[in-house]
Amino acid sequence: MRKKPFCCVFHLLPGQKLSDLRVYAHTQPDFLLLNPKAVVMDLAWAYYTWISECFPRAILIADQFHVHGHVIDSVQ
Repeated sequence: MRKKPFCCVFHLLPGQKLSDLRVYAHTQPDFLLLNPKAVVMDLAWAYYTWISECFPRAILIADQFHVHGHVIDSVQ
């Protein structure tokens, strides 16, 4: 059985304002065609909302760096 090819697309986006993220999606039409299975992201509310709007079927994954920081802060 052949495995499907793995593809990784890496986008660094400026800012965390939901309005800026929505503008980005509308000015980059190829972005909305990606149809990812999963998205790793910062824990910012704006990213969660935006990715949910753009890719409602994608699994949302919080990045390790930010999760680790929250765990360390909560136990100190």
